[in-house]
Amino acid sequence: MMTSPPPPSKNKNRKPGLTAKGDRRQYVQHSYSDRSNDVIQNLTTSDENTLRLYKEDSVGGPFPIKLHIVLKVTEKLGQQHIISWLPHGRSFMIHRPREFEEEVMGKFFKQTKLTSFRRQLNLYDFQRITHGRDAGSYYHELFLRGRPLLAKRMIRRKVKGTKIRASSSPDDEPNFYTMTFMGPITDFPSKGPVPSMDHRQDQLLNPMSGGNHPGSMSMQGRQGQENTTTDGSGSRQFDTSSLQHGGLGAGSLQNPLHQ
Repeated sequence: MMTSPPPPSKNKNRKPGLTAKGDRRQYVQHSYSDRSNDVIQNLTTSDENTLRLYKEDSVGGPFPIKLHIVLKVTEKLGQQHIISWLPHGRSFMIHRPREFEEEVMGKFFKQTKLTSFRRQLNLYDFQRITHGRDAGSYYHELFLRGRPLLAKRMIRRKVKGTKIRASSSPDDEPNFYTMTFMGPITDFPSKGPVPSMDHRQDQLLNPMSGGNHPGSMSMQGRQGQENTTTDGSGSRQFDTSSLQHGGLGAGSLQNPLHQ
């Protein structure tokens, strides 16, 4: 019995480096610079207002600042299973998209759909990790845990590139586990430079160092009730004073490569 030959492959005549539509293939550019040692000189009134929002857990400001505060608040509320910083504090991950839409976006953001949230990430040039232990997380070199003023430098694009979707380039993705781990900073000066995280490296990486980590909470703390108030600026404040932190020290963020 004779069989007809298989149909020709649609990709047979496609030239290398071109998309299915014949456009030149573009790749995600991962050019990461470690900005953790950048120092902010001479705080402005706007800087002080951003720090106030950050310290008071008042969710407001531009998208990157709001996202900073949301990550801080959800950590205190024990919602790290929904969205959280990764251990190095240089990228964050949405672990449960549906719960993120229902329990986080509806409370903190104007957007209610994950697609709208991801569009904001794209407009601010967040990049996505596609392989390794951090696959699915998002990062920006100016979006570092405990450094909200760096995020003020992030620029929102009016138009995000072309309509051609860039292909992933995993070989160029940064390995954050070889860099200094970022932890929370709780004390900010009212004037002068904001200290970098470099002087806290030993404290972050040393498991014997003291201090409590705000992400380490007892079960009783996870059951704390949130109270929402609104200040004059329209920012949403969340009372997390009833949350009790556990006994894990700052060393819980230790970099395994420095053990």
